[in-house]
Amino acid sequence: MSVVSLIADTRKAVADDPANAQALFSAEGTLVGITEVDIRTGAHTFRVDEPPALRVEGDLDIRGFFGFDDTVRPGFTAVRVEVIVTGPESAERYAELAAAVDEHCPVLDLFKNPVPVTRAIAAETVTAAPA
Repeated sequence: MSVVSLIADTRKAVADDPANAQALFSAEGTLVGITEVDIRTGAHTFRVDEPPALRVEGDLDIRGFFGFDDTVRPGFTAVRVEVIVTGPESAERYAELAAAVDEHCPVLDLFKNPVPVTRAIAAETVTAAPA
């Protein structure tokens, strides 16, 4: 079993409601989760003794997210992932594992390559019953 911790330092505007911070960092959490799955999948080939420890950090200026400054991007400007593995392999061998994970990780691909996104809104109007 692994534990994933995300620490969000998003200033008072977000800290007032922890749910806001979770929403902001859910993409990073997804990246951590799929990276761990990919490493565990390759662990039999690369001899990883323990579940990997992962740390993810992202740079986000919340002025763009909250619409306070239209010149600031609303999303992350950088994301850093650190993976710590334990086992008998050399650092070079674990670098091969990291490259294989990066090559086949669908969530990392979302971060690295533009993906067309369409949004549809299905709105239903609800009217109050007469009193």
